[in-house]
Amino acid sequence: MIESFELERLKSIPIEQVAEALGLNVNRHKCLCPFHEDSHPSLSFHLRTNTFKCFVCGESGGTITLVMKALGLEFFPACCWLAQTFGIPISVEKAPRFRDIRPRTIRPVQKPVEPEKPDLSRLWPLLQKPSLTPLARDFLFRERGYRKEVVHWLRIGSAGTDLLIPYWNQQGDLLTVQMRNLMRRPGEPRFRFPRGSQCQVYNQPILRYLKAGEPLFIAEGVTDCIALLSTGQKAISIPSATLLKSGQLEELLEGVQRRLYGSISTPLNLQMFPDRDEPGEELFHQLQSLYPQIVRHQLPSDCKDFSDYYIKLKHGNSN
Repeated sequence: MIESFELERLKSIPIEQVAEALGLNVNRHKCLCPFHEDSHPSLSFHLRTNTFKCFVCGESGGTITLVMKALGLEFFPACCWLAQTFGIPISVEKAPRFRDIRPRTIRPVQKPVEPEKPDLSRLWPLLQKPSLTPLARDFLFRERGYRKEVVHWLRIGSAGTDLLIPYWNQQGDLLTVQMRNLMRRPGEPRFRFPRGSQCQVYNQPILRYLKAGEPLFIAEGVTDCIALLSTGQKAISIPSATLLKSGQLEELLEGVQRRLYGSISTPLNLQMFPDRDEPGEELFHQLQSLYPQIVRHQLPSDCKDFSDYYIKLKHGNSN
């Protein structure tokens, strides 16, 4: 029997180094999942918890579980494999010996630093009871044609010449605020975030209201998301697949699957209008590699994105 303190040592071996010892090619805390046919890295490693998780097939666990599943071993032999590979002594008799083990030294790992949180104290009061300046109303309702009930649902407000677009999680906590300058001068940025903001999925609260089989649109950018919502669709948005923290979108959608179906075996009805440019195509193909069932909708040739298409529909200029 392996002592508890010995088990803790085996569990504390850096998970990515265990994956490398198993022959997995780890790059940016991800690799191809060995537990299903995988063409795009979907197995993520989390250094803070020293665990792995695949957001496609659902396999997850720590160092011992990874060895068990990758090599098809029971618990005790998997522990012995780890001990022999990384030179950790364990006080057991009749431990199995493995051939072709290449001894490895445990390398020091620098744990990720907790990210700085944005200071939202100045903006929070403006979002408690959001109001819109005439400039903001003109942009939202006349120029863009968004539905007022959608703007109210999203709790969009304004301050001076800035439109305030809050990002909430599913529990109603404020994550960050995107500020859009409606009267920017040359050289000024159009969009700004408070310092310390992290890239987030927009409109996460809508996931609580998604029903089984109902379409969920994934948009590229906030304006496309608001336009889709204004057509009566349920939608979330991401800036790009590369900017999102690894596994963030997958974790959110997996939670929806478990709520709706009790597992992640039943796919969601995901749909998308890719932007008509190279980044839009790249984003769609990245999402398609994670979610092969995602439905593609083609925009008209004279529309660069869904927001542009929505404006043309509102003004009756599109076929």
